Amino acid sequence: MKTITKEFRELKRATLTEEYGAEYQFKLWEKGNHSRVYVNYRGKRSVGYIDLKTGIYTGDNNETYLAMVNEFMDKYMEEV
Repeated sequence: MKTITKEFRELKRATLTEEYGAEYQFKLWEKGNHSRVYVNYRGKRSVGYIDLKTGIYTGDNNETYLAMVNEFMDKYMEEV
């Protein structure tokens, strides 16, 4: 099972930039026993979220979005 790193939990947000300069923002959302990381393209358009209970991304399956989600998961998620 995976969880987010302590670093990301403290920051509650991260920005990753793809090779063409487009920015993707990852924002932590928690309510009750639900935790998600929402993915926003260029800071405005939500393209999906990562459910932290399951570690599954739900949203737009655009190849570029998936690559950025995978990059985020490699950088800010760890095995528990």
